[in-house]
Amino acid sequence: MAGAIDHALRLRSLWLAWLLAMLFHGELRLMPLFHGISPEMESHVDASQLPLLFGTMLAYFLLPLAAFVLIAYAASDPDHPRRWRP
Repeated sequence: MAGAIDHALRLRSLWLAWLLAMLFHGELRLMPLFHGISPEMESHVDASQLPLLFGTMLAYFLLPLAAFVLIAYAASDPDHPRRWRP
C-alpha cells in the first residue's frame, strides 16, 4: 500500500539541496583563508560593473530561498489542503 506523495515536500527538498550546494560552493571558494592564503583573484570585470554583478549574484542566491518559502506557504494553505496532489 503506497501512501500519499507530498509533492510540496519533494520540491522544498530539491530547492533546499540547491541552496546548500550553493553555500558549499561559496565555502570552497573561501578555503584558502583557512590555509593563510589570500582568496583574492585578478578581476576581469570593470569596477563600475561590480554593483550589477553583485546584485545578480544576490538574486541568483535568493531564488531557491524564495521558491522554498513560497512552496511552504502554498502547501500550508488551509483553504487548499490537497493543492499539491495531482
